[in-house]
Amino acid sequence: METKRESGVAARTLAIVLILVAIGLVALAVLNLQGLRVAFGAMALVLLGIAAVILTQPNLRAILRVAGATFFEARRRRFMNVVLIFAVILIGLSSFFATLSPSAELNMMLDVGLGSIRLCGMLIAVFLGSRLIADEVDKKTVDVILAKPVRRSEFVIGKFLGAWVTVTAFLLVMGVAFFLVYQLKAPQLVAKAQAVGLSLSLQETSMNVVKATLLILFEMMLLSSVAITVSTVASWIFSAVLSLTVYFAGQLASYFHHMATFSDPHVRMESPVLKTFSWVMYRLIPHFENFDIREKILTHDPVYWEMIGMTAGHGVLYSLVLVALACVFFSYREF
Repeated sequence: METKRESGVAARTLAIVLILVAIGLVALAVLNLQGLRVAFGAMALVLLGIAAVILTQPNLRAILRVAGATFFEARRRRFMNVVLIFAVILIGLSSFFATLSPSAELNMMLDVGLGSIRLCGMLIAVFLGSRLIADEVDKKTVDVILAKPVRRSEFVIGKFLGAWVTVTAFLLVMGVAFFLVYQLKAPQLVAKAQAVGLSLSLQETSMNVVKATLLILFEMMLLSSVAITVSTVASWIFSAVLSLTVYFAGQLASYFHHMATFSDPHVRMESPVLKTFSWVMYRLIPHFENFDIREKILTHDPVYWEMIGMTAGHGVLYSLVLVALACVFFSYREF
């Protein structure tokens, strides 16, 4: 009886979330067509997600209790602290390129620093998201939690929020460490570059660093939702492997698009199976490559807030759908 009730709640949760996602997509398209700032569209999508939780989960206190317990448990994991220390060391080493020219040294520091944050954030998001629910099931503590007035969907949403808060906390530590290293080293490098006639703006580059860090935050939120969704139906090892596969496949989204739309009359061998597979992959997987703007920063291309808002909004949309699916999957799971 309880399983049927949970299944019905999960189905209503999915329906409401998908309706809100559809409304968000239309709103985002309208904002984009009118040339307005899409950052406001991303904020609207976040509010839609909050509205979905409020509409479908009346027991917000239970969700917050699960999220808080998840955060305090996750921050004590030894693996998390090792990754954090490794990231801080890499960020510190990013400033030791004295043999390069000022502009090349600045680019190397930005590339290594932001790359370290992204790499270590990816490891934390994947392995934390994959272990949270799996560990509760393996230790049988999930039975104790669900015996309380906590529904399965509330448990999943609480785990997701706890994971995102944990990843956010670790990313903020890494981001602050990199920003301190950047602020200590960048003014000297920019001054040397300007002295030899190169056009570099410290303020613009600093703002781009903030934008890149913000996108990494939303990227890891999306990756955490992928890992948690898979972990509701599979072991944590399979969840981690599949999440990493989806993540690296998302780095090749432009390649899949090229293969799906490739057409050359001089090339006789065009596989329809490969084109169909590429089209499905391009449409289905999250485009994680859009969250990486290091190339734009290093080539001094403009990074507009509209692009940041659009990318973040897509990350929020994917996360909403994945968490809704996780609620449905976990509602049908037997322990």
